[in-house]
Amino acid sequence: MKKVLFLIRSLEGGGAEKVLIDYLNGLVKDCCNNKMDITVLAEYNAGIYINELPNEINYQYIVKKPTLNKRRVVDRFFKVIPSFILRKLYINDNYDIEISFMEGNQGKLIACAPDSVKKILWIHTDISKLEKTDFLNLKSEKRCYRSFDQVICVSNIVNKNFVKKIDYHGNITTIYNPIDKEKLIKKLEELGAEFKGDNEQKRYVYDIIP
Repeated sequence: MKKVLFLIRSLEGGGAEKVLIDYLNGLVKDCCNNKMDITVLAEYNAGIYINELPNEINYQYIVKKPTLNKRRVVDRFFKVIPSFILRKLYINDNYDIEISFMEGNQGKLIACAPDSVKKILWIHTDISKLEKTDFLNLKSEKRCYRSFDQVICVSNIVNKNFVKKIDYHGNITTIYNPIDKEKLIKKLEELGAEFKGDNEQKRYVYDIIP
């Protein structure tokens, strides 16, 4: 059984958060078959998607009740404290695969993981256009992101600009955000629309775990 860790800022409403829920729902079968033991670690215990986590997924968090002031303090703490210290503080188990499902702080917790851990970074935004980041400077940002075994970007332009800014020469690929065709077809049918396609076209394959 593979132990897999997903890190995300929170489960508040947003594109990346919804995509994570979609992927986790697609991986539930493997959890039930004892192929995977999946944990989601959120920096902040907040968000409408917490209740949508499948029962088979372990859920943990760092900040229980994230007020605005707490978020400011934690963000500053993460920005100045070395990654290896952050990891000792917040990663309390051993995993085979660790996935930072967003750029920034979550990546720091994985960057200094042991070599035995498969480290995956998911980039959902064009980092070349960010005015502020979770890093002290570009040098520390590059050092963090270059430590990952694999980088996944949600579009080709995100991919291109990540490579350019980070000067990344590792394993990087583009995987567009998934569409839950079953839910989409069901919604269309509820609206009186007709889906013209065979069963094969309805199928979505979740293929993010190596």
